[in-house]
Amino acid sequence: QFPDPAINPALASLKHPANDLIKGQAGFSVYGGSWMGGISTLVNTTMYQLRADQPDTIKMTGLTIDPTSVNIPLSNGWNWIGYLPNYPLSVNDALASLSPASGNIIKGQYGFAQFIPPYGWIGNLNYLVPPQGYQIKLSGAGTLTYPPKSLIGSEQVAARGETETGTAYWNVDPTQFENSMTLVGMYANGEQNATTASHEIGAFAGAELRGAAKALYVEPLDRYVFFLTVFSNGSGEQLRFKLHNSETGQVRDLVETMVFAPQQHQGSI
Repeated sequence: QFPDPAINPALASLKHPANDLIKGQAGFSVYGGSWMGGISTLVNTTMYQLRADQPDTIKMTGLTIDPTSVNIPLSNGWNWIGYLPNYPLSVNDALASLSPASGNIIKGQYGFAQFIPPYGWIGNLNYLVPPQGYQIKLSGAGTLTYPPKSLIGSEQVAARGETETGTAYWNVDPTQFENSMTLVGMYANGEQNATTASHEIGAFAGAELRGAAKALYVEPLDRYVFFLTVFSNGSGEQLRFKLHNSETGQVRDLVETMVFAPQQHQGSI
């Protein structure tokens, strides 16, 4: 919690703020000698995106927040949320105060999870960590209150198959893109799921890599599926897909194509 949450003192630690842009869910500000625009203060309960013109560092100094004392109201649809605890939590523990519906989504800059009752949140986003922010799409309103560190449950989500968000064959830099969309899918042979642990999928706009994901084992299905985040700085781009098999080294083009749309999600576990 900043001693002064006004945007200029809160971001005073930036050494190269010229031409930077910060945006929230409902407004933005740009730096031209000082921060000017629709964002005048920074609050802890929401997420922000910052486009840095040069590599830089924000130093966040202030009072530690008791996350159990802050209730974050969430609306039907997309919500940009801040992460208040100074300790990591599994997605299931962090969002335990919500009553999500099947298919609801939470995503970070590098991965996402989908809510599947009765199993909970499943995907390649396994933990919420400071100082990240997240976007969550709900089918109804709710109130998010993060739990205290003392009540963190045993990490049973690990039994569903943890995975790192990085990939082995393809690597995309999400920081170069403003927008993302998410996909749950499989490599199909006929109509059967033929995805294996050795499979990795890559998404391309023309020849440019826009996303990649290794196959993730989902215990309730006893199958491997892909949780793929695709990135773009616009909309309407045609996406095509390639499949890499780490056992054989083979890369094959897939038939499926798709059009990029910011914030869109396609597919279900």
